[in-house]
Amino acid sequence: MTAATEALFESNLHSLELLARGKVRDIYRVDAKRLLILATDRISAFDVVLPDPIPGKGAVLTAISNFWFAKLAGVLPNHLTGVDPASVLADPRDHAAVKDRAVVVHDGVIAHDGSVPRPAGHHAHPGHDHVHPHAPDDKPGLWGNR
Repeated sequence: MTAATEALFESNLHSLELLARGKVRDIYRVDAKRLLILATDRISAFDVVLPDPIPGKGAVLTAISNFWFAKLAGVLPNHLTGVDPASVLADPRDHAAVKDRAVVVHDGVIAHDGSVPRPAGHHAHPGHDHVHPHAPDDKPGLWGNR
């Protein structure tokens, strides 16, 4: 396999502090106000990370996300900064890992009404267990516990 087709199961950037690894994305601290989100080639199904990544998946996921963020920017603000991910890296060894698969985002962006809709029973952080104000009365399980 060439470097261009090798799958990235886990990133290990030298320049930035790793904050978290999600099922698919790794999150790094850029500074007090920004994060770098890197989409790996991991795949998950039903909250399980599968052992065999798909080469290029992270780049495709990032391209699709960036397309829709750009398309909807005039309708709905988003967390993207427009900063080139390579520009926030002090170590040139990290550049290949972020190419086409990372974005720099504002830290702490939430919905304008202060809510974070999540599936029932999912409480990623304290304080996110409230009911979304627009939850339909007949479908409370989609928005959180009442």
